[in-house]
Order: sequence, then structure tokens, then C-alpha cells
Amino acid sequence: MAKATSSKMTSQTATPSAAEVEALLARNGRTLEAMIKANGAVLEGMAKLGREMLEFGNARIREDLEASETLMKCKDPQEAFRLQCDFARRATQQYFEEATRLMELTAQITRNCWAPLEETGRAGTAEPERAESAPAPKAQAKSQTQPGPTKPETAAQPAG
Repeated sequence: MAKATSSKMTSQTATPSAAEVEALLARNGRTLEAMIKANGAVLEGMAKLGREMLEFGNARIREDLEASETLMKCKDPQEAFRLQCDFARRATQQYFEEATRLMELTAQITRNCWAPLEETGRAGTAEPERAESAPAPKAQAKSQTQPGPTKPETAAQPAG
């Protein structure tokens, strides 16, 4: 009995024929293409994001080193304090600007990633929506031909 069960399972997990694979690709080809494009958009976007962070990090390290050198040359504590405050103010502003750039890049990556999938979804649902919406004008036409009050005097008036 165990042998019969195992032979059934192996026949169910057999490799699909070329015709079955072609049929699957024909049915899902647009979706697979869209997923490939979406993955490409994610990879491209992540590369941009990585470059942006690397460039920002390099620039910040250079500025940090320059600020340290300038501070070491200070002979007056007030001047050192002023330089340190300017450095902190400038660094904070740059970090906020960079955070904004990174958020914009992330939003762009998301849009670029979803665009091919959304296009495929719209293309795949366009035909069924037309088929479903075809009867709607008939239903509207029927509702427009139903009798109803056309003059104000035919409407029910309160007794009084």
C-alpha cells in the first residue's frame, strides 16, 4: 500500500512538459515581465541609494576632519566654541537635507518598482471591467423610464 501511495505522489510532482510551461508563460507572461522590471527598478534604485549614502558619508568625514584640524589650531576658547557651534549647525542642516534626499529616493524607488506591476494589473483587468460594465447602461435606462412625479402638484402634499 505504501508503494502505491509513493508512486501516485511521484506522478503528481513530475516535471511539467514544455507545452505546459509555455501555457503557463502565456497566461502569466505579462506578470513575470512586470516582476522582472520591478526587480530591476529595485536594484537600480538601491544602487542609487547606496551611492548617495556613500557620497554623503565621504563628504561628512572630510568636513569632520577639517573641523577637527581647525579646532586644534584655535587659541581662544570663545573662538573654539563659535567654530564648534557653526560646525554643529552646518552638520545638522546637512543631515536633514540628506534625510530628505534619501526619503525622496526611496519614494522614487517605490514608484518605479510598482509601476510595471500596476500597468500589468490595469491591462489585465481592463477587459473584465468592460464586460462587467456593459449591462450597466441598460439598468440605467430602465431606471430612467420608471414613472415618477413630474409636476410639483402630483407630489403628496401635507394635509392642512
